[in-house]
Amino acid sequence: MTDSVENNAGDDLPTLTVPMDADAVIDRLDVASRRGRMAGFNGQPDVGLFIVDAWGTPFDHDLLAMGEKATGDETRLSFSLRLRRKLPTIHAIILLLTVWPGVWLTDSMLKLWFAWYYALTQKPMFIWGGFEAFTYIWYIPLCVVPLPWFWRSIMRRSRTTSHASGLEMIGKIAKELGVTPPPACEAGNSDDG
Repeated sequence: MTDSVENNAGDDLPTLTVPMDADAVIDRLDVASRRGRMAGFNGQPDVGLFIVDAWGTPFDHDLLAMGEKATGDETRLSFSLRLRRKLPTIHAIILLLTVWPGVWLTDSMLKLWFAWYYALTQKPMFIWGGFEAFTYIWYIPLCVVPLPWFWRSIMRRSRTTSHASGLEMIGKIAKELGVTPPPACEAGNSDDG
């Protein structure tokens, strides 16, 4: 599965123009990374100039920097967020796989604890070809129908928190490269180091 670069309207990240070439940018950020100031720095990604972490809740993103030559020795850095797909995929599989044992356990528990429930499941209208379907009829819609809304909610929260983290990282990158952080990055970046 390929990673997607998220660049939604309203999620525009600021650009930086730094007074050095791309190699000097990588060298300076590598030093900052080795000193613990640039989390997740990768100076040799498959795409882009470098990658740093953009933490999100519950799913993290990568802050991908693209570098292009500006005037003279200047480099213009543009940024985008890219979702890390491994954890969301595992999360989705677990969500879907928990529906089946849940319906089976609920069915067996309710039949064992409540005689009236067992009697209800034995009615001919709920037995389909020898299969007792009563619990499945109400349980599966109850558990599966909310999943798209739940998923949309956690993905939206993940994008929002990763965007805020991305802005903070851009502010840190600007300080490491000796330029003034963009105003959007200053609000979330109160530390000086």
